[in-house]
Amino acid sequence: MLVKKGSVKNIYETDDQLWFEYSDRYSIYDWGEMPDEIHNKGFALLLMAEFFFEYFEKHNIPTHFRKRENNRLFVTKYHVPNIWIDEGYNYDYYQKLPSDCLVPLECIFRFGVPKGSSLLKRINDEKYRKEIGLTDIPKEGDIFDKPIIEFSTKLESTDRYLSYSEAKEISGMSDSEFQKFQSIVKHSALTLKKIMTELSVTLWDGKFEYAFDNERNFVMIDSIGPDELRLTINEVQLSKQNLRNFYQGTNWQAAVSEAKKIAEKENKTNWKNICVERLHSSPPSLKEEQRIYASSLYTSLTNHLFTKANREIPFKDAKSLAEVISYFRGL
Repeated sequence: MLVKKGSVKNIYETDDQLWFEYSDRYSIYDWGEMPDEIHNKGFALLLMAEFFFEYFEKHNIPTHFRKRENNRLFVTKYHVPNIWIDEGYNYDYYQKLPSDCLVPLECIFRFGVPKGSSLLKRINDEKYRKEIGLTDIPKEGDIFDKPIIEFSTKLESTDRYLSYSEAKEISGMSDSEFQKFQSIVKHSALTLKKIMTELSVTLWDGKFEYAFDNERNFVMIDSIGPDELRLTINEVQLSKQNLRNFYQGTNWQAAVSEAKKIAEKENKTNWKNICVERLHSSPPSLKEEQRIYASSLYTSLTNHLFTKANREIPFKDAKSLAEVISYFRGL
């Protein structure tokens, strides 16, 4: 049974498990489904998710992955509570120390400060900077010796960055659980960085999501791939940032930014309606060349991953990664 049609993947439910159907849709700026599809993107993301989940399991990092059958990725099902109560967000559910449920946090890890990093918007706050482990104010291009961890909301309509104390409070974790949680996120980030280094790919940042299992241990969930990570080779982006770049400077991108400001000022959650109905702006379609190279971004990266792992490449007719890098470098 289809339980959710997301902006990127469809989620189906069977008894005690879910299965993901990765589509060729994409989403940027929290918009949801965009007007175009990117050929082969879904299958590439499916193969990469399977690869990375198996890699994490081999490195003693529990995940919700069970198996892949053709175009389906089967995972363990965890409860996702509704926290929208009485016209506001209410996290009382998590104060009861539940198990077998989603941790209501997105965990952002950072190994550096690439161009456009949102971290630069927050690090003037000295208290916050020290909390995430930064003694000095970083600048664009800086690399960190160890991952910096940030937390944002997962179940709210717009991601909201949190202090560590807020993250611990809304998730209902004890001090010891939250310390353990931070350690797991850092270990997961370092494990992922290891394989990316072996691929000659620079991992700048990314996000993980987790659930509490039936004993309140942490289990990695959702998906792992270029849509969740910021990757470069020779300073060229190999991630969804390239899709964002296609829209940089457009009237629609400016309208999205303005709509979010209006929504925050008026305490409204649906900034997208403001963008469409008040600002009369919706995302334009991509150009044909942009769609072709966006597709090649996913297929060539998958082939590169499989080649390094001595596996047969899945996309025989894909452009080479070098050609894709050359295209995006020229933009």
